[in-house]
Amino acid sequence: MARAAQSTGPAAKPASTSTPERVKQATNVMAIIDAVGALSSGTLAGSLFLFDNNRWAGSTGHGASRLSTVAQEGDVVVWTTMALECEAFVRLELVMIDIVYTDYIELDAAAFSETPEIYWFAKVLKPLPAAGVPYRLSYRLGNADEPYFAPVESRLVPPPLTLAPVPGLTEKRPLEPNQGDAK
Repeated sequence: MARAAQSTGPAAKPASTSTPERVKQATNVMAIIDAVGALSSGTLAGSLFLFDNNRWAGSTGHGASRLSTVAQEGDVVVWTTMALECEAFVRLELVMIDIVYTDYIELDAAAFSETPEIYWFAKVLKPLPAAGVPYRLSYRLGNADEPYFAPVESRLVPPPLTLAPVPGLTEKRPLEPNQGDAK
């Protein structure tokens, strides 16, 4: 069963506290949607392009419909959306995460102040499982009656393992090209 936080509508605003909680890393996931292409084809396949600002930490899948975003305990992940065509309406409707992952992720939605622009955010509560936490995105496009769903699921994944150097092994220098090789 999927779990998705329900926004209170376009006027929803994030809760404010007197002392904000420290965040280890804020990762932004941006969806760029070709709304005209999606509306004409009836699907987001080939019209949804996901990016995040955490590539340096190992996130993969940038520019595709499936993104693996690296996150760890204490991080916040924020999902936003932008239409490829400036006059097209797109809005992130839901971030759907299976209820079995509620111990890992706290999910909510809000609107940017004084706008109807919705964003979703998740706080990573504890280290993610090795396979990550799958999620699916749902969007409202134009004046379509039904939501459009991402064609594949994306994931929040733990950082890749880094191997410590083994004592006693010397690093090998990469081979340099030989003058005879450049012809």
